[in-house]
Amino acid sequence: MTQPSTHLFSPLTLRGVTLPNRIVISPMQQYSAGPDGLPNEFHRQHYGRLSLGGPGLLFTEALALTAAGRVTNSDLGIWSNDHLPALAALVAEIERFGAIPATQLIHAGRKGSVSRPWEGYSPLDAATAAKGNAPWTTFSASAIPANRGWHVPEALDADGIKRLLDDYASAAARAAQAGFRVLNIHAAHGYLIHSFLSPLANHRSDNWGGDFDGRTRLLRQVVGAVRSTWPSDRPLMVRLSCVDDEPGGWTLDDSVALASLLKEAGADVVDCSSGGLGERTTTKMVRRPEGYQVPYAERIRMEAGVPTMAVGLITTPAFADAVVRGGRADLVAIGREALNDPHWPLHAARALGRDERFERWPHVGAGLNDGSKWAFEQYGSAAGNKLNYVLLDDRGDAGEAVRKVQEAMTQRGIKHVIGCTNSAIALAVQKEVYARKGIYVNEAGADEVTGKDCNKASFRWPVACYSAVNATVRPLIDKFPNAKRWYTITGQYVFGDSLLSNCKDVFKEKGIEHVGNSYHSLSDREYSGYIATALSQNPDVLAICNFGNQTVDVVRQAISYGMKRNTKILAVWSTGLDQFQALGPENCEDVYFGANFWHGVDTPGGRRVAEIVKQKTGDVPNYLQACGYAVSQMLIEGLNKANSTDIPAIVKALEGLSYEGPTGTEKIRPEDHQVVKDYYLMLGKAKSAMKDKNDLCDVVVATKALPPPEKTGCQMAASL
Repeated sequence: MTQPSTHLFSPLTLRGVTLPNRIVISPMQQYSAGPDGLPNEFHRQHYGRLSLGGPGLLFTEALALTAAGRVTNSDLGIWSNDHLPALAALVAEIERFGAIPATQLIHAGRKGSVSRPWEGYSPLDAATAAKGNAPWTTFSASAIPANRGWHVPEALDADGIKRLLDDYASAAARAAQAGFRVLNIHAAHGYLIHSFLSPLANHRSDNWGGDFDGRTRLLRQVVGAVRSTWPSDRPLMVRLSCVDDEPGGWTLDDSVALASLLKEAGADVVDCSSGGLGERTTTKMVRRPEGYQVPYAERIRMEAGVPTMAVGLITTPAFADAVVRGGRADLVAIGREALNDPHWPLHAARALGRDERFERWPHVGAGLNDGSKWAFEQYGSAAGNKLNYVLLDDRGDAGEAVRKVQEAMTQRGIKHVIGCTNSAIALAVQKEVYARKGIYVNEAGADEVTGKDCNKASFRWPVACYSAVNATVRPLIDKFPNAKRWYTITGQYVFGDSLLSNCKDVFKEKGIEHVGNSYHSLSDREYSGYIATALSQNPDVLAICNFGNQTVDVVRQAISYGMKRNTKILAVWSTGLDQFQALGPENCEDVYFGANFWHGVDTPGGRRVAEIVKQKTGDVPNYLQACGYAVSQMLIEGLNKANSTDIPAIVKALEGLSYEGPTGTEKIRPEDHQVVKDYYLMLGKAKSAMKDKNDLCDVVVATKALPPPEKTGCQMAASL
């Protein structure tokens, strides 16, 4: 069944769905929903982050068929159409970052009506009910408790079984409507279906118990019920506890026999787990070898002829790859490793030599490239020459960027360069382009770009950090004169330091007490320690000096810690719409942001960009698209004014050039080659006040806050 070339990063097609790789994030309960079973901001952030990590298939936690089918009162559900909008939004978040969205259906049976794991994972009772966590009636194959001292479940009768089958069919239909592409039926770990399969839990003498045929009847009919409403082009999985691992219990021979029947009934993959019939072992220290359940997947795959998914303490990329290469399973699911490292799949690709250039990693280059490409398409030609460009991927690395530029300029004769993905890259590239007598237009933010490291061949479209700080921090101080205590959280690199330095200058001038700063590295994804330190200082304002996804993460985590209640939050530099969408209206509300571009500002140049983006994407432009367009537009306008491709002529044409850019009338300052443009202080608005899905913020004030040329530190040569 496995071809010689099959490996962990080979695609796999199941029915009408093709997975880009064989890595699956297993369903894992998070116990973070409310009694309504609806996903909330935690789930959106959690699954969005996991999708960014690069798995082929990403499962949400198991969704309960009914409120009584939950494990705890904090589980997600799918028992009502009221769940659909929030689940659809969760699906969209997963898809937005590249993974195939999947979910699992569960009825907890006799293992339901318990507290969350950190509360003891014990049965709910009158004492918990007094605290707002009431128990409910549970069901099982027989009236046998899951553990000694637990509640005694009711044995499911014929009418109950009929309702259960209807519930599965309805839940599958809702899962399809929400947009999930793969579905998994949880028939393991001692939950309701498993209690029918195992002779240890099923003591019935009717058609639903007794021999193998009777005990497997419920699962076979559940698969049929689900297949009746689950689209035929979407795969269906079944999770089995392949062994009970208890004397007299369900065996691997049973699982092999059942797998063949499940395949005939419409299941496409058997998800091979084990145990869980009684006592919960995941909260105990049980020593097990890596991939201890892989042999179950291997045998079922070979003897039943059905694809399998291996799961259980698979921790290393080499082991996971060996499982697939050796034909032991078709898919490998990871769980706690993904919680520990959401980027496990991306790290696995690097470790296995499948992504030496970081091509799978998320980056900002795509949006910038789109904007540049669309500008070239719109203009078509410049200075009498057809426009074309060569894309150089800097991989987020300054050394790589310089090497690529060197090759392009020496081997291809390229002299006109635009773009970058961060300030460190821009600073390195502008020196290289200047040395090789080219021209460079970039979108970096560090002050040094048009400050002490400026040169005659380099130009910048976004504002400098000085401008961003003075257009946001200064008006916020004026708006809230009693907010005297400010704390900063800063990315430890040239751009973050530049923002922080300017903040300190404004604080000193305005008499603000800077009560502390926390630096974080570019690899950090967890900021709770920094936020706890900030909270301990009781600041009036938290200022975030960063860029990109880390800004989003800091804002989210600060809000989750309750900072928005007593502290104003300012993200000094944001990328605007895409970050606001990632945060969602609940998090954006009453948070202040700085932005270089906002689609809601009506200008001739902004309308032109909006028309192009609308035609290309059907949506409004975001900052990255506008920025990519803007740097290309600057170079093209310079070419046209010079009517030449000669570098000194273009530089002369650009100095002092005024044109209609994305933010309005923009002008290039000749002294430092900085574009004079607005920078916006924005305020997130309430969801109820939004006119449409993109109406997440209002502009508080637009400011052209540039330092005098003589204060920038730029000492530019008179000529090239």
